[in-house]
Amino acid sequence: MVVLHYIASPFWGGGEQYIYDLCTTLAETHQTRFVFVCQPGTDEQMQSRFRALGTVYTLQPRTKNSKFSYCEALRMASIIRHEKIDVVHMHDRKEFFLCAYAKWLCMRPVRLVATLHLVVSQAKSKPSWLWVYRQIDAMIFVSRHAADRFLALPAVRKACRHVHVIHNSIALPPATTLPQPDLREQCHISTGFPIVLYHGRICPEKGIISILQAIAPVFKRNYAIVLAGNIAEESREELEELLHHSALQGYLHYIGFRTDCDTLIRQSTVGLLPSLIPEAASLSLLEHMALGSAVLASNNGSQPEFVANQKEAILLPPGQWSLWIEALDHLITNQEVAQRLGQQAKKRFITEFGYPDFVEKIHRVYANQ
Repeated sequence: MVVLHYIASPFWGGGEQYIYDLCTTLAETHQTRFVFVCQPGTDEQMQSRFRALGTVYTLQPRTKNSKFSYCEALRMASIIRHEKIDVVHMHDRKEFFLCAYAKWLCMRPVRLVATLHLVVSQAKSKPSWLWVYRQIDAMIFVSRHAADRFLALPAVRKACRHVHVIHNSIALPPATTLPQPDLREQCHISTGFPIVLYHGRICPEKGIISILQAIAPVFKRNYAIVLAGNIAEESREELEELLHHSALQGYLHYIGFRTDCDTLIRQSTVGLLPSLIPEAASLSLLEHMALGSAVLASNNGSQPEFVANQKEAILLPPGQWSLWIEALDHLITNQEVAQRLGQQAKKRFITEFGYPDFVEKIHRVYANQ
């Protein structure tokens, strides 16, 4: 089987990690061959990671309003024919029209599969969109919450004929005996001093800047906060202010984008996931669950599908930061509670969200089984 993935973003994020892990595992378990279509401007490091798994192409940028060039649809069709593609896997609604027309133009039986990684307030329901939904052979939602929001309109539900809810999962790196980067040494954090970890994109919608601004005036200096991830340009100035001109100075550490998040989680005490937008299925949450780490997370999306509040994590409304600060202080000062939450979350991850089962479900969708 040959699968083409259309990469939605030129920057590495949760969706790109989802694709990378899925392809790595399917190549090993089902001898699947992969082709990747990247966005223009994708950095060489990201392209090289995908190039290690298969052939990489690029297409031109989209025009406004999600329209596309028919020349690009022809080029996509040419790629499908040349590479003898069996499945085209899309990861963003903006790709639907391009791939649907490419399927029609390539004159080859090809299966269109779409994974929706985000929660949308309401799916587009114009006739052109209903037509494109009907061209998709399998629509995968990473949580029931994401599916219910997208399929809320009867016309959309009717057009999406083959719907699958496959809860997200994550692949943990294999255990290693090699020395791992020491987070405490890098950030000069004393042994035993609690570490609160945020890993993900540092941007307004993820809520991390907002909660740090709320913590700073009442900070008790009883834990360190570590941030790992790329910074959105609009958040850079606010983060610099927090790092160097607030009560968090010396206790807040930014370590940049990291691929060894499992190592960071193992060295932290509590995971902080204060997303302001509804999460379809947070990979960061799953990473903490898999490693038995306590989490304080938003309750505004699919999070309750993955963890039960007060049993496997603490879930709170985003923006009500006084509640978050109180809960965070409770976990820091009662680490036995944090450990219990983490172990319960790990148990649920193993029993309900294991990665091998997730991969097999995706493969069955590819094979139309």
